[in-house]
Amino acid sequence: MAATDFQMTHQPARNGNDRNSRQSAQEASQDFPAPDLADPAVNHEDPELSSLPVFAPLHVLVVDDSAANRAFAVSLLEHRGHSWKLASTGLEAIELYLRYSFDAVLMDLEMPNLDGVGATEIIRSLPRGKDVPIIAMTTQTAEADREKCRNAGMTEFVSKPFSARDMVIILERAVARVRLARISRLLHVLPERTPMAPTSSPSAAAVVNLGISLQRLGNDQQLLRDMAGFYIEDVPELMGELRSALEADDVELATRSAHSLKGLSSNFEATFAIGAAMAVETAARSGDLAKAAGGVDELDYELGRVIEALKAQVLGH
Repeated sequence: MAATDFQMTHQPARNGNDRNSRQSAQEASQDFPAPDLADPAVNHEDPELSSLPVFAPLHVLVVDDSAANRAFAVSLLEHRGHSWKLASTGLEAIELYLRYSFDAVLMDLEMPNLDGVGATEIIRSLPRGKDVPIIAMTTQTAEADREKCRNAGMTEFVSKPFSARDMVIILERAVARVRLARISRLLHVLPERTPMAPTSSPSAAAVVNLGISLQRLGNDQQLLRDMAGFYIEDVPELMGELRSALEADDVELATRSAHSLKGLSSNFEATFAIGAAMAVETAARSGDLAKAAGGVDELDYELGRVIEALKAQVLGH
């Protein structure tokens, strides 16, 4: 769906500083269970929640045609210290997204005029909408429905009826992932050269260089742990994406997946994983998918060694 396929609405923006919007949310909450103020998701006492790697208060766009659902989201965001703006249709969401900057979008799926999938497709077509987390708020749990959301560009899912704790974790982790990825790109640009192949089996100490990684991160141990956790979570997904792309003869996706694996590994100076990923990327980029496929097992092995090193040396597993 092209960005020109919709007409702009002109209703007033509703946000965390709008008294009428706040009153509307409060009135709606009378018929809907607002987050419990004793809930750890609200009062920060839950250890997992208090350690979420969010860098600063977030500005969140909440899109839902249900006033009760909007009230729930607003109450939770306020108690977590975040600001917000509200939209009740996909068209309103696009208008607000064009006017303001957001760290994340909470998007209902079924709305009049323009649904959540259509609104997501438009946001993804915008220059500022490429990597913003868009979190689907849905009762649709079937894998086919979720695949449709993923294809439109949605990144996470929050199931209705809402759990305050789940919403906080999913929202703040999604934003942290994007911010860490941006930091990674700024901190390190990998030279486009292939490392020399080792003459013998490399030692475990050579798998990663955490000293350089820490120095690059300003000796922030928590940030290093966060990045290690994201690496361990993202690598299997990217490897699955790479294998699927090679089976489907998708040159572009295979190249992009291998490139992403190379970039992730560069955060830890994982020389051998970088070299294996670069070999697959180079072959895929040239269109030689058979050669690229021939390097996948080695890449998988090297990535596995990085994961084990990070578990042992960073996460203490």
